[in-house]
Amino acid sequence: MYGIVGGAQANWTSLLAWILLALGIASLILLVIVDEKQKHPLLDFLIFKQNILVLAALSCALAGVASTVFMFFDPLYLRILRELPPFWIGLLIAIIPAAQALISFTFTRAVKYFGVANLLFFSILAACLAISLHRFINAETPLAFLAIPFFLLGINWGLSNSAMITAVNEAVSSKKIGEALGTIATIWNIVGSLLLASSTAVFHAFQTGDSFLLPFHRMIDFNVLFALLILCAAIWIRVKIQKGAR
Repeated sequence: MYGIVGGAQANWTSLLAWILLALGIASLILLVIVDEKQKHPLLDFLIFKQNILVLAALSCALAGVASTVFMFFDPLYLRILRELPPFWIGLLIAIIPAAQALISFTFTRAVKYFGVANLLFFSILAACLAISLHRFINAETPLAFLAIPFFLLGINWGLSNSAMITAVNEAVSSKKIGEALGTIATIWNIVGSLLLASSTAVFHAFQTGDSFLLPFHRMIDFNVLFALLILCAAIWIRVKIQKGAR
């Protein structure tokens, strides 16, 4: 993260930034290698032989974006560009946890009607739509419009949590539940951290002076691309799950 952000701020001419970036990549590779040799590894990639858990990981990857990138940039937009006071910023951002609370009240019934796989896929769609709608945000966007992407981010966040836990409990033996949850949660955190650092780098790359809207939109474009890649992978996995159910 420090390598990505530092490199962007120094226009990728900083030797320290490149060293930190190389150390970060090497550490991640070393973690995977060492972890695989442990009796009880932190990351158990064998769980992804089951398509439902791949779908859960994809949903959680986008939840990582929602819980880091947009929880960072959306308040900045509201404060810097819209000049809203902290009370109104907090009130608007509270739509996200409110949507999560709604999921917690309706999740049991939703699982019975739609199934875990469909809920995970809907979670991914909600995140993709929320990220795409951010592209239409400008200096004069009605505040009521902002409630839509914020609500969808909360839906993705809530469904990713609940449906991921349900999917793991249904697909994994009781002895492996902890490892499976830890693996997917680690993906959530790593993707969120990397996307926040990368989004910050993109923002700085397009920022000139005190400009905000242009770099904000370029940052959104970057995240839209990532979300579309996740969506394509999710469609492929969802088709495989549907074929396997026949």
